[in-house]
Amino acid sequence: MNRTQKTDEQLAAMASHFSARRAAILQAWQQAVQADRELTTPSSLPRTLFNDHIPELLDTFEKSLRSASRSEHIVTEEQKKDAASHGLQRWQQGYHLREVTREWGHLQLCLVSELEEYSTAHLDF
Repeated sequence: MNRTQKTDEQLAAMASHFSARRAAILQAWQQAVQADRELTTPSSLPRTLFNDHIPELLDTFEKSLRSASRSEHIVTEEQKKDAASHGLQRWQQGYHLREVTREWGHLQLCLVSELEEYSTAHLDF
């Protein structure tokens, strides 16, 4: 097996890990947002509205990992539109730009934490 194939397999395994941990990632994100005293709008949203577009964004992330060495990992216009619609929806729900940015930051931190745990458990990665 050459180096590219090994990398592809490792990234695909990581994508599968993220997929399997989806519910835990979303829960950690929701808890982080709820614990942030500077965010007040999310506490008034039902969980389905809170999570809204994030599963699709995570799908895109996982798909990108699975196709990292191939040209198909390039973000499509539809994927960009999905990400933008999340921001628009948050604005329509009464969020301020600062709140959307803080919420997004919490998601990024949850993903980094998950990645750190994964890399600790997979030292050959």
